Amino acid sequence: MAFPFENKDPVYETMSLLRDYQKEFISDPILNEIRKPSSDMMNVVSAGTGSGKTHTIVHNIIPTIFKEDLADIVIFTCPNDASLEDIESLVSAWLPESGNSDDLALVYMKDAFGNSSVNMRTFCGPTIVIAHPTAISKNAALFKTLGKKYRIVGISDEAHIGLQSRGAEEYMVAYGYPSYVTNEDDGAWLSAFLEMGANTWFLITATPRNTVKNSSWMKLLSVCPKEKTLEFHSCNRGINFYPVAEYSELIEELVAEQEAEYQEMKDIHAKYGLEIAKAIIGIQGMAKGSFASSHEIYDSFPARDYRGKVAIVVSKRKAIKGLSKNQINRQYGSGGSQPKAAELFDGLSDKTKDVYIVIATKHLDNAVNIPSMNLLISTNIRAASNDLSVTSSVEQFMGRANRFPKVKGISNMREAVAAKLKAIKDGVPKEIAERWFEVTFGYTIFLPDTPQNRAGADAFFKNQTLSVDDWKDYLNALESDILINGSSENVLNVTDDKEQSTRNWGGLKSPWAQPGDLSYKNQKGCLCEKCPRDENGVPQCAATFHALGYTEEEYRESLDVNHKNGDHTDNRPENLETLCANMHRAITKREKHATNLQYRDNIVNIS
Repeated sequence: MAFPFENKDPVYETMSLLRDYQKEFISDPILNEIRKPSSDMMNVVSAGTGSGKTHTIVHNIIPTIFKEDLADIVIFTCPNDASLEDIESLVSAWLPESGNSDDLALVYMKDAFGNSSVNMRTFCGPTIVIAHPTAISKNAALFKTLGKKYRIVGISDEAHIGLQSRGAEEYMVAYGYPSYVTNEDDGAWLSAFLEMGANTWFLITATPRNTVKNSSWMKLLSVCPKEKTLEFHSCNRGINFYPVAEYSELIEELVAEQEAEYQEMKDIHAKYGLEIAKAIIGIQGMAKGSFASSHEIYDSFPARDYRGKVAIVVSKRKAIKGLSKNQINRQYGSGGSQPKAAELFDGLSDKTKDVYIVIATKHLDNAVNIPSMNLLISTNIRAASNDLSVTSSVEQFMGRANRFPKVKGISNMREAVAAKLKAIKDGVPKEIAERWFEVTFGYTIFLPDTPQNRAGADAFFKNQTLSVDDWKDYLNALESDILINGSSENVLNVTDDKEQSTRNWGGLKSPWAQPGDLSYKNQKGCLCEKCPRDENGVPQCAATFHALGYTEEEYRESLDVNHKNGDHTDNRPENLETLCANMHRAITKREKHATNLQYRDNIVNIS
């Protein structure tokens, strides 16, 4: 069999590369369980929203399964049509092109009820099945037969939807209220999966349901701690609770503020060259006919002209209201037809397209990846359940904003903080750089003030990311580390100097190494003033240097000047002392000079 990445452009090779936490908590546990199953239970793998679960599955796990011949069929399910479209496109990109019968084949059951053309003859070689879970349950007999003949590995993304309960009693535990609809809610999906007899099955989610805790048929295989993923999150600017009856006025006000804020960022970009992300607004309404439905929100939208700027996603049949055929062509290139969900969401992130507002219902709860969405507004009161431990829908909604924005050259929070520091060093006013950082890499969320939403927000901070105050502490600590130790790499490619030290991030060093005003450095003595001295008065650090063959001049050049009070602008002789580098660092950390915002106001202040 031709391995998917063979004879392909090298770009596909890089797709399989993983972050450390993706390998440790997603890829390795799943692949090891496939290689040597420890039980016949369904395996639950939990990693936070925006952690790259789908990327890891599509670009690493599935190719590895076929490369190592661990299965004949891999079934990948997701209950979100937009995600299925994306996944089908990604998988198709690395499939073999020869068409030989032993090549890896793709079966995309895009119809939720299954394609009538799919039968046993379809599976004549190694196969990937991409499907809505309903396609499996509606074709249960076919897949049960397949399970008897082939080695099957099943992977279900967004598995908190319909796959963690087997009936009304378990549904009550998982979802907080009795089952009242069919298919996913009454356990039909799960029953079909269990009856298939797959070798191993994995339920992937950021929000495991309560039923996982004491299940006789599920086990929690792996949980990725949020601390491992923080650098790849946007930062929390604020969570706000409002009276739901005021949603109309609130939306109008927030949209106006967002427009003004985005214009402010474009002005900053034009003047200072700082890269910005397209500001996306996500508005979640209720189902049609309900109070504050998506249709109602759209129809009562601000009177200003938003034609061509608003996408409304209300059902499986995606819709763009207010666009002519020509406008649809211009915005999405869809030949005048309604664009696919994937095209719609890609259009939102595309800086060349005008659309920047999406109104949706439950489509904003799951499997939507719009990295630059930095304002989320929900009208969903989520009062159907009186069990405040059921928080999945709130966590999933809030997680839509918990993704790193698309900014050229910056892929994580450490790089973003370093870029801000460099901007200040290069002459951008501190308040401007901080404002740019806050808007570009932060998000704000508005929720109706209900007990369910408040409980969900608390769970989100506990399980997925940090609260506003915790984010401030995290960013201050990250900034201090960068100022002391530098960045690990030259992320912005601001220099071509191959000899540049990695401690000197794009020319940015800590304030202790800045050339700047050299007046205080003239106070540097010939010996460290703090290290213990021998009987001849020679500091221990100097004796070590001499023993290693370094000259007195080389030793002196290695010395630093410490500001005793931590204020790097206070260059009075009585505030200065000569220290070796190790002693300087030890004192800096002990005295917490790196986090003393009183003196750092002239350098940077994130809070």
